[in-house]
Amino acid sequence: MSLSIAHSNLLRKANEIERQGDLNNAEKLYLKVLEKDPYTIEAYKRLMVIFRKQKEYSKELQVINRAVKALDEQVQTQKQRWMQKHKKIASASLALAKKMGIANKAGKMIIDSPLMLQWAKRKELVKKRIKNG
Repeated sequence: MSLSIAHSNLLRKANEIERQGDLNNAEKLYLKVLEKDPYTIEAYKRLMVIFRKQKEYSKELQVINRAVKALDEQVQTQKQRWMQKHKKIASASLALAKKMGIANKAGKMIIDSPLMLQWAKRKELVKKRIKNG
């Protein structure tokens, strides 16, 4: 999804404030970015880093969960749009994906993106840190 100029400027400003070490205000700006566009992956990544630096693992876990949900929604929406536009190809592709074992019976892809895998790994680590206090 392409970002508007104002949205890009807000993200850039949040990055700059974070580089200056003002993590609290950077956090607020990243959250504003996500209010405008909940699919801004960079904002999720930076919030995860901020909370990791502050050792606020519960907040980091919340961001990971929110990011995974948003990315999954975005992928499903894009997939549905593509399938509507290309019904014949989509039907054949889905049948092939099911036979290859990369899609479940409902048609959802079993193989996640590298980013989703990275977040899943981080999520498990954060859960351990929360548990171990």
